[in-house]
Amino acid sequence: LEKYNLLTRVYVQMPYINLIKKQKKLEEFSEIEKGIYIFENGITDDIIRLKENNKVVEIMKEKIERFNQDEQLRDMAYKRSLNRWANERDKQDMYEKGKEEGIEEGIKQGLEMGIEQGKYNLIKQLFNKYYPKEDDSILENLNNEQYDKIFEMILNNYSIEKIKNIIDK
Repeated sequence: LEKYNLLTRVYVQMPYINLIKKQKKLEEFSEIEKGIYIFENGITDDIIRLKENNKVVEIMKEKIERFNQDEQLRDMAYKRSLNRWANERDKQDMYEKGKEEGIEEGIKQGLEMGIEQGKYNLIKQLFNKYYPKEDDSILENLNNEQYDKIFEMILNNYSIEKIKNIIDK
């Protein structure tokens, strides 16, 4: 049964027909290439200028005329096109919304990091001013609560031992 099957499938990537057109003239296209070209680009002036004895072009012109005369078919195509446009618009809107939210989140995180870094630099300067002989590397990698306590302790002239105790906790 399979032996006499005359069905042939061809998978075509439609945009590549335009690359083929750059390499050879439309008049040199095979019937299937002309059909693919019409599917991709529609009936253009180039297609209309071809000789009228071209079977594929005539069939495609006839199909387009029938399509243009069938109001229900045109209406369905219009609705499908409108649906595609609405879906693309929704995707674009969601992309823009996500982008804005991402920017807002990035700004928020950047501000938090900047505040933390500024707090660290301020405490480090105060620490170096009040305790110039001590190593300021003990101030690295602390949390905000520890920085706040150390800041108050430096302003209230606590001893370096008490500050180190807070850091060790």
